[in-house]
Amino acid sequence: MAQVEAARLEELRLVAVEALAGWRLAAGEHGRVVGELEGLVAAHPTRERPRGQLMVADYRSGRQVDALAVYQATRVVLAEELGIDPSPELQRLQQAILVQDPALEAAASPPSPATTCPNR
Repeated sequence: MAQVEAARLEELRLVAVEALAGWRLAAGEHGRVVGELEGLVAAHPTRERPRGQLMVADYRSGRQVDALAVYQATRVVLAEELGIDPSPELQRLQQAILVQDPALEAAASPPSPATTCPNR
């Protein structure tokens, strides 16, 4: 019983950390969250949300190549670990980075806690 509760609380913690990163990106703190997101991605390699956030942070920090490398690493990890492709949302983000979509530069409004999904 304790292990189930611990897993539930860890999932809630991760969702909160991801939400905070989203708010910080929306506030323009992309340069400051890169390291934190890299650590989160390393600790939880199959979670797509922090990978997408890292792609945005890298791109907004002027590191388009790094952002695209995160996407490629995501493809490999998801294929090897889960046998799946990145979500359509992550695929759209990669495409937006490739075409240097101006919408990526604008600080988006912070994500609504009700609309954030914990793992995809």
